[in-house]
Amino acid sequence: MRLLARSAVFALMLAAVAVSQSAVHWGENPSDSYLFGYSGWQILHGARPYADVWDNKPPGIWWLAAGAMALTGESRFGEIAVSAAALTVTLAALVAIARSLYGRAVTLPAVLIGAALLTHLRYECGAFRTETFVTACECALVAAYLRWRRGNGTAWLVLAGLAAGGGPWFKQSGVAAAAACGMHLLWLSVRGQARWRDAGIFAAAAGLPSLCAVGVLTCQGVLGEWWYAVVEFNRLYFEVRDAAWMPSLRMWRFFEQPLTPLAGVGLLALAGAVLHVLRVRACSDHADSSQSGGGRPKDFIVVPLWLVLSVYLILVSGGVLAYHLAPLLPPLALLALSAVGRLAGGGSLARAIVRRPSAAIVVALLAGICINVYSDSLSFARKAWSTKTHWYSPGWAQPPEFVEQAEVIRSMTTASDTIYVWGWDPGLYRFTLRRCCSRHATLEKVSQIAPRGGFILSAAVGDIRARRPAVVAMSAADHEQLRCGATAEFASWLAANYELAAEVRGMRILRVRLAGRETTR
Repeated sequence: MRLLARSAVFALMLAAVAVSQSAVHWGENPSDSYLFGYSGWQILHGARPYADVWDNKPPGIWWLAAGAMALTGESRFGEIAVSAAALTVTLAALVAIARSLYGRAVTLPAVLIGAALLTHLRYECGAFRTETFVTACECALVAAYLRWRRGNGTAWLVLAGLAAGGGPWFKQSGVAAAAACGMHLLWLSVRGQARWRDAGIFAAAAGLPSLCAVGVLTCQGVLGEWWYAVVEFNRLYFEVRDAAWMPSLRMWRFFEQPLTPLAGVGLLALAGAVLHVLRVRACSDHADSSQSGGGRPKDFIVVPLWLVLSVYLILVSGGVLAYHLAPLLPPLALLALSAVGRLAGGGSLARAIVRRPSAAIVVALLAGICINVYSDSLSFARKAWSTKTHWYSPGWAQPPEFVEQAEVIRSMTTASDTIYVWGWDPGLYRFTLRRCCSRHATLEKVSQIAPRGGFILSAAVGDIRARRPAVVAMSAADHEQLRCGATAEFASWLAANYELAAEVRGMRILRVRLAGRETTR
């Protein structure tokens, strides 16, 4: 019977992952996923991070994309596979955390809320983007840390440290869970409830991924460029007031719409937190308290601390898109589960329902919230499926414009040619699979940190003029705008050295004139 129950839980998780992966990679906003995949492809073919491929994010997702493509080829299968694996880890870790904190009684509720919330397509959970892998690292970290707290050996503490160190190499803000567990372990060490040696092991394991990554970047001679891109450059967002260390109410207003579907989960999480406080205050601090709720009550503080730090880091980063909220979903789900866990009292949930009718009300409320949340997610899934031949098929019913444009560019270039796509069109890069002539492949950050972003535009223009890519592609609107202002002289140079070869669905494809054609790299 236990094997059957475990199989059912595992099957439910896999079904949730399958539904997510069948839609999220064909959603409304896959541009970042395409850019990360393309950057990984360039690194696989010899490009160096930050010297040949530039972004203001850590290189973890580029290395992951390069590794996936090395194993599976240049199709999107590798990116989808690692995204599915990360999402599976996230769901499994959420269930493990819930069982550690509240006991086995919450296994099924944990799977249900995880399937509804952690695969939510409004927040692009499971997409090939940094938030997916940060969330997986943070959930794995907390799950391993709590397993260690239950006396399962130092290996779990080492695993927790490794996961803590891996998160920031996908996104700088991926430190919320690491900080929460680190502060908790430090507090336990100060109070004599944990050994200082354990804190040292956790810190050493957390530093190992950074040590390895810094070593790789040093060997490639790009450590200085990395520091500027992921640290110094991001200070410009604070200078132009796009980000702030003290978040304002203005930032909350930006998140009003994406937060609305989480209202029910938030209220249940608040109720769970209140129940926990009341339970701890009612229990003594000795034997009867040590087993309440199916776990260690003092370990529960990790979850609200994780949530608070996640919210703060999201607001500090200045991001205003729904997918920025993905890392706060696991601690929010765990707080919501605490209401069920406290009512079960560490025993059987079925017995708790028979014994206390209030438990049945809470379970029904949780089920209703999960259905409502999943219905919202399915509305996004249906939109994505409508663009495909079948919901389970990887093929588009009607190829997007960048796929058609990419086919034209590939037909007029060779594998050794370089290209440049003006503005912001990562999908065109991803499906053309030609090296970019500049490390600044996109120009969206020029406006994001205006007026401090002009150096990116100047560098891109300089690279185009110096290396003369075989093709320069830009929208008709950008081509006309190029003739105005500071780029007028570059527009004249472009007209003298390039000719219009094709115009495909609003994208003008300019081919270098034969007399000046050069192939690079």
